[in-house]
Amino acid sequence: MARPDPNPDENKCGTCGFLSAQPALLTDYPRDSFYEVGVEARREGDIFNQTLEPNSMPTRVEPACLLGRRSIYLELVQRAQPTTKPGQWSRPHESVLAEILGETYTECDTWFPYTPSRSPAQHLED
Repeated sequence: MARPDPNPDENKCGTCGFLSAQPALLTDYPRDSFYEVGVEARREGDIFNQTLEPNSMPTRVEPACLLGRRSIYLELVQRAQPTTKPGQWSRPHESVLAEILGETYTECDTWFPYTPSRSPAQHLED
């Protein structure tokens, strides 16, 4: 009997329900808050400014794993290679993040499929 084909999106951070937008340092939001990253932001890697609450201004956030299985932001910084000028990168951080989120990450055994409009904490409850 043939084995079913594996899910091609499994073990990719970009398709995992635990991918989160974590408020950056020096914002008005606590660092232990984790917010949903929408479908388009996951695909394009552009999650760095998000509106976290209705009728609020966008807030600087960093990509994070709710469960801490992968240091996504640290990996992003290492790959994007910041230059000696503050705020400048040798590679656009959105494209580097899109690469990271699209890779199969075999070191994680807690991948859970992302359902749009559900927060990382709601995925954890499932």
